[in-house]
Amino acid sequence: MPRVHQEWEDISLKDSLITRRLRVNPHGKKPVEWHVEQDCQEILEMNRALRNEDNFSGSLWAGRDWVRVAQIPLVILEKWMYEDDINFYRWNDDDKARLMKRLNDPEWSGLRTAPGRI
Repeated sequence: MPRVHQEWEDISLKDSLITRRLRVNPHGKKPVEWHVEQDCQEILEMNRALRNEDNFSGSLWAGRDWVRVAQIPLVILEKWMYEDDINFYRWNDDDKARLMKRLNDPEWSGLRTAPGRI
């Protein structure tokens, strides 16, 4: 009996936070597709609560040694690594500037736990 070729082979990995799916189709135009997803709703709600809880009147840094300014889901960090070449292992001034640009962008305000510019 001839073997029936399955067009796509799904290889899924689920760690504690992120689902990763690798799809392989050796006969297609894109032989490999990589899909990553994470439910970020709880993190975004926590960020909103932290932003509303603390009183940041005056300077963000006034009387503080450390300030949590953002909480970023792992899937977003991976996205930025690929899109903006932000390398959290290399972590030089260019990487810091790219990260600050993203965190100061209103599109990503849900990741912020403190107001103002970083």
